[in-house]
Amino acid sequence: MSKLILAFALMNLLILSYSQTDNVTFRLFEKEDKDLDGILTTFQFIKGLTSAFVNLGIDNDIQLINDFGWEFAGHKKTKGSISLLLIKEWIKTEELISSFNEWRHIIEEGENHHIAGHRHISRKNALKNH
Repeated sequence: MSKLILAFALMNLLILSYSQTDNVTFRLFEKEDKDLDGILTTFQFIKGLTSAFVNLGIDNDIQLINDFGWEFAGHKKTKGSISLLLIKEWIKTEELISSFNEWRHIIEEGENHHIAGHRHISRKNALKNH
């Protein structure tokens, strides 16, 4: 009986160590690095981003994730290549998810967001002018 309990405890420990969200998310990006140079093209980044967001249940709209990915990479001035170390930092700080949520909120506001003096409720900061 004690061997069974020990085996069960070891299995649970193994499962917990592999189910850490950040590590799983990072592996989805890392998988896209076919030449193992530690750098992804923007296209590979977006494929990893799509896998991560769909698998984590953040969003299932592939076109929406694709549009966000291109805009996010553009704002970060990645010039077509993104280091896995940088992606790991974005995952760790939750910058990808928070940026996506803010971006989606702006998209949902539509044209109203671009009207001078328009105020929207930011998910991070109470009321914010844009």
